[in-house]
Formats: sequence, structure tokens, C-alpha cells
Amino acid sequence: MKKLPYIVFSPFSLIFAHSIPEMLILSQLNLPKNSVQIGCKGVLRRSCAFFESKFKDTVLTEERASRICKSCINCQKKIAKKNNLKYVPLEDLVEIGSIEEILKLVADTDNNELINLKEENLNIGKIAAYETILHYQKNDLSFSGKILDEYKRYLISALIVAKALRKFFDKYKFRVLFVYNRLYSVNNTVASLAEEKGIKLFSMHAGSNLSERLNWITVFRGDQKLHAKFLMMEWQKYNKIPISEDNITLIGKHLKTSLTGQSKFSYNHSKQKSMDIKKRFCIGANKKIIVATLSSEDERFAADSIGKSISKNNRVFSDQSHWIKWLYKFAARNPDIHLIVRVHPRLENKNRKVQSKLVREINKIRQREQSNISFDFPKDKVSISNYMKNANLLLNHHSSAALEFLTFGIPVLIWSENEQVIPTDLMIVAKTKSDYEKKIHHLIEEKRNLKRTIFVYRWLALKQLWCNICLENKPILSLETNYNYLNPYNLISHFMRNYAPVLFLSLALLPKYELRDKSVVQHFINSDEKTLLNLRKTEFIENLKYKEQIKINVTELMQRLDFNKVEIQRFVKELEDTSY
Repeated sequence: MKKLPYIVFSPFSLIFAHSIPEMLILSQLNLPKNSVQIGCKGVLRRSCAFFESKFKDTVLTEERASRICKSCINCQKKIAKKNNLKYVPLEDLVEIGSIEEILKLVADTDNNELINLKEENLNIGKIAAYETILHYQKNDLSFSGKILDEYKRYLISALIVAKALRKFFDKYKFRVLFVYNRLYSVNNTVASLAEEKGIKLFSMHAGSNLSERLNWITVFRGDQKLHAKFLMMEWQKYNKIPISEDNITLIGKHLKTSLTGQSKFSYNHSKQKSMDIKKRFCIGANKKIIVATLSSEDERFAADSIGKSISKNNRVFSDQSHWIKWLYKFAARNPDIHLIVRVHPRLENKNRKVQSKLVREINKIRQREQSNISFDFPKDKVSISNYMKNANLLLNHHSSAALEFLTFGIPVLIWSENEQVIPTDLMIVAKTKSDYEKKIHHLIEEKRNLKRTIFVYRWLALKQLWCNICLENKPILSLETNYNYLNPYNLISHFMRNYAPVLFLSLALLPKYELRDKSVVQHFINSDEKTLLNLRKTEFIENLKYKEQIKINVTELMQRLDFNKVEIQRFVKELEDTSY
């Protein structure tokens, strides 16, 4: 078996937000000439990530689709050449007649059994369901009609990739595989094959700082689940570090972008100016306001389906439906509080043909009118930032909204400790229903606490900055803001994207971007995430003013969210009354 060092799976090069960071990372590794890039010359067109992201609801002519494919192939070759990679399209690895066999297999298999289809040891049927579950917000594996048609397209592509690369991996012994976001079906197929063969897997993903999302790249061993576990473990070592003023500023920009709905990756609506939540939901002047945020079900279900689930042990409630029913009874027993149930946008979506079980339960509860319970649906377009002025407590399952409430010092109570994707240090965990009720009564009397705010900034520094690689020397220039090459209203950008992507890649983007963190990349690839963090320690400067700087940063955020002077003064006073 011939040994080859690196293999890069990158068949969708026209998604520049993926291919450029990927190329910049690889360019620092000085890859030997016998490393390989796996591309595509059209065999994956039926489920192409670029076509799905840009033309999902558009019927393309064969001529235009072919032109786009040709541009993508040229980009793939150019990226391979720049990184000294041997370009190998999937078509060169697919055996004659194998695609016809795959099409026949999918056509002949009972539709209800497709989900259980295996390709040797791979649960290929479930792996291929990931995008379909997300697109249609499914919480079961029963597909029919156009949903089934879409699923079959992804299944066929996954099978093609599996058949082609299994023999390739048998023929050559690779040391490392690079893939962008391994959760998606064809990427996951390659990644699962690599793990089966003992190949070290590195997955890449755009940064999570929404203000400069494409200026940072997250590179990690394995998958997102393992990376999340790693962050939780490292948090115990880094949660006392006084972060720098630059970090505080960058995190503040992220929070502003998220809370004001300025990013398509934020579920928040653009804030309605000067909305008074008490008036909006007819809340009495002296009532305590409790917000309960529901979490999306399909994203977790999609992860569960491909074996990347998070433990659901030690829950107080069996599910969110059970939780909401309990909250309804709790509110009925406590007329001095007002409960607002905020429905996650993914629970009510145009792609869902049938209402989710949870939404049906909520609609039943709404029919039993109760003056101290309100419901906030996505169609109401109420930004979560509107709650920050008056909310006394957040009740949360595993929604990222917890971070936004904690930013303003508001206590957060959870009922499923093992399902959290952020540390539970400054959230309060209930163990039983009686404990949950007792803690609600206690927490609605608590003041805002600066300790919670500092927690958010430190956690986001670890997650977004310290464990990421910066793509620019000057992160001020953002691919998503100042230089938005995906803006469909930009005529030049539109022309470049459709007619000259290779020229665009060569002349417009590449000269503008380089890795700020060149020195850490090789160390990271040769070991793991801990090396990156250890190298970052030299950047940790003792910042004695970090508490005051965080307070100022949050105050500026409040001004951006239209808090008046009295509200800001009240907030600052509450923070000053707490110590940390």
C-alpha cells in the first residue's frame, strides 16, 4: 500500500466562504507534491452544495448549469495547483457501471427502508438524511413526496462518494484528511470512511463571531461534538483569564450583530425601535417577567440521526412539550408573574409541511386563555433584545439565547445540564421539578450580576478567538461586510460570481487575504487544539481594567439597543452592587 500524506476533500470550490479559508490554511502546511485534492466534475451536481445554496428554487438551463460546473472545476484545479496538490476528480475513481448500479439500488429499495441502507459498515442511509432534515425541519425519518425526492438525491451522491473513495483509501494509506464541516452528507461520508481507515481527520468551519465570521476559521480534530467537549474541558483552565481590550471590543461587535439581527446566521429579528414589552404583552406594572425560550428540535434530531447526538440524561422534563405544560400550570398558581414563551424560528417555518408536535401543543394551550401567559412566535417579529430591559429570569432548554441574557446579567435556569453547548458555571441547574419551582421563586428576586456578563465575554473569547485561526493581519476588512462578494445587488460581484469566478479568485480575493496566525498552523496540525491554546498563552496580557472595559462595552450595546439614560443608569447601578 503506497503512503500519501494528505488528502483534501473539496468538491464545491465556488463556495468561496469555504474554499478560500481552506486554501489559506493548507498553504501554510507546505504540502508535499504527492498530496491529493478530491474534486468533482459534475457527478455530484444532483446535490451540489453550491447549487443548493444559490439556486435551490431556480430552474437552471443545462447550458448555465454546465457553465457553473466548468467554473467550479477551474477553481478546484487552481486551488490544487496553488497548494501543490494532485487534482483527482471523483469521476476518475468511479468504476464503470457503478453509478447505474447505485441508481438501480435506490430505485429498487423500498422507500421506507432507504434510511436503513448501509454501505459496508457505513450507515449511509442516515448520513444522507442530514440536509433534508434541516431543510424541512423534520423530527422523524419518514419522507414522502418532494422531501423523499430530495433525500434520494443526497443518498445517491453519498453512495457515489462512498463507492469511489473506499477503494481509493484501500489503495493508498493517507495520514490526514481535511474536510469543511463534516456534518453534511458527502463530507460526512468521506470523514466516516477516513475514521474507519485510521486516517487523522481535521474539520474546518467558519468562525462563530458574527461580526467577522469569515475572518476566522475553526480547525479541529474529529467533529463538532468532540470540539464542543474539548472547549468545555479547557474552559476550566481558562475561565479566570482577564481578557484583553481588543478581545472585549470584538466580542462586543459580535453581540451587537447578533442582538440587532444584522447577520443571516442570527435568529433575531431586526429590533423594532422602542418596543415596550410590558405594553406589547399587557403585563402589569408590578409583575415579575419570566421568559422561556424554546430550542429547535430538527438540528438536534439531525445530529442524533448521524450519531452525533449529545447526552439527554438527567433531564427534569422528558421533552419541551412536557416542560411547557408544567410552566402553564406553574403560571396559573402564581398570578404575580408573567410568563412569555418564545417559540424558536425553526419550529415554525415555511418549509415544514406539517406543524411540529410541539407547536400543536402550544396552540392547544393558547386556546385556554390565561392572562399571565403570552406567546412570542417568529411571525410576531419581536427581537430578543427587547426583553433585556425588563426580564427578571430566563428559563432555557439549550438555546444560545442564554448567552444574550447572561450578557445583561440576567439569571438563567436550565433543566437539562448535559445538553448544554456552553458551560453551566453561571447558569443555575435544577435537578427535580420541586427544585425547579423553588429556584424560579428565588431567582426572580435576584439583581443583575456583572459576574454573568464577564462569564459571557470570557467564554466567547475562548470559543471565538483563542481556539480559532485568524485569516487576516487586519480583521477590520470582512468578507461579509466591507467586501461582500456575495451581495447580489453588487453588479461587479454579480458578474464575477457568474462569469469569471477563477479571475475573481485570483485577482480580487487572494491578494487581500493572508493568515495572521501563520506560526500556529503547522503546530496545530501536528498535534491538536491544546497546542493552539498553549501558543495563545503568550498573547494573554494582564489587563487590570477588563471589568470596567466590559461594563463600558455592554453600556454601549445598551445604547445601540435604545435603552434610555435611566435604564442604563439602573443597569450600571445593579452591576456595581455585585462583586466579582
